[in-house]
Amino acid sequence: MAKGTVTRAAREFLRVSKGKGKTARSITDQHRDNIATEADHGPWTWGEPYRDTGSASKFATKVRDDFEKLLADLTSGAFGEPGDVLVLWLVSRLARETGRGVALVDAAEAG
Repeated sequence: MAKGTVTRAAREFLRVSKGKGKTARSITDQHRDNIATEADHGPWTWGEPYRDTGSASKFATKVRDDFEKLLADLTSGAFGEPGDVLVLWLVSRLARETGRGVALVDAAEAG
């Protein structure tokens, strides 16, 4: 680590759709890729990830608990300190409803 380098805290948002006969294997792939990203953008200490398995469609009936927790944590300041990092595999994994994804990005920027 170079002198003067700040180590920031990072938390992942891992999301995968899971339907009949499908498995959530891509969460493992997302995590592996996110860890590799640290080489270019870190150093980071890793906190507990947010995990969202299920449909992000506006027609989904199941509440996306960790998405809602992430949004609440960003809004309340419970996510972490200013400068902490939210690591996403792809921004398109946030939400299929544009407004919900924008609300999360706005909360992250405000924090």
